[in-house]
Amino acid sequence: MFDKAIEKIKLHFGISKINDWSDILPSWILDVDGVGPSTLDHIRIYLALRGVTLRNDKTPEHWKEHLEQTRIGHVMAEFETHVPTPFVIIIDRMEQQPFSFDQITPDVFETPGDLRRKVIAGEIKKSDVKFLVQRKYKSLGAANGDYSVEGFENEISVERKSMADAHGTILSYGDRQRRFETELENLSTKKSAAIVVECSIGDLLMNAPSYGRKSQNENRKILHRRIIAWQQDFRIPWLFCDGRPLAEVTTFRILQRFYRKSQEVKKRKTNVRPASVDVGDL
Repeated sequence: MFDKAIEKIKLHFGISKINDWSDILPSWILDVDGVGPSTLDHIRIYLALRGVTLRNDKTPEHWKEHLEQTRIGHVMAEFETHVPTPFVIIIDRMEQQPFSFDQITPDVFETPGDLRRKVIAGEIKKSDVKFLVQRKYKSLGAANGDYSVEGFENEISVERKSMADAHGTILSYGDRQRRFETELENLSTKKSAAIVVECSIGDLLMNAPSYGRKSQNENRKILHRRIIAWQQDFRIPWLFCDGRPLAEVTTFRILQRFYRKSQEVKKRKTNVRPASVDVGDL
């Protein structure tokens, strides 16, 4: 439905590149015969995920915040180099520095055939092909992590930690420590959960702060031993990454794999045929 309508709009306005959409007014799109508000919103959210907006329209950030993402098509531009994900990543509204997921390169088997052929022919660099990750911001609730997959919010969660946040959380005492342990306990009930940290464990320990009467060396011991204790007690992996880019890719791949496995399970269940019963046994 959307693909046909968008193809019609592309031909009408002579669109070949994503940035061509920024010259088109929303009202012009609605003037195209057979095109309605749902198609316009589909275009808006697709462009918003690319950091592009229609002419004189609201910002990409506005549409990412307020529009429900629909199925993202593959025909927004002739020279499109982005591969849409079949799932939506949920980002908690309280997340202070959300990942954009806009620089993740698909593997060969994740790249559609027509786009793969262009890469092989040298028409497009492999590094230019990126995932177009559908994102939605909403409250995941207290103690439920920062990232999940739409439709699986109760089954998969990723908690992101910067180095500063990890220091503050792990070295905390009293109410803050109890709140985080409550979150770990809650995450441990899910099918899959992880703590992704934007630094290596070596860097975390090397840059340990000194708090009050605790020296840097004392806090290094606390950091190291508390991480071990929490992993043992709650059985949630802590994935230490060499910087924010790797943490972003790691978070994406965790969520992507969970979604894929859920679809494989669903497909197997759908394909299972009920066992036949011999009426002679009744």
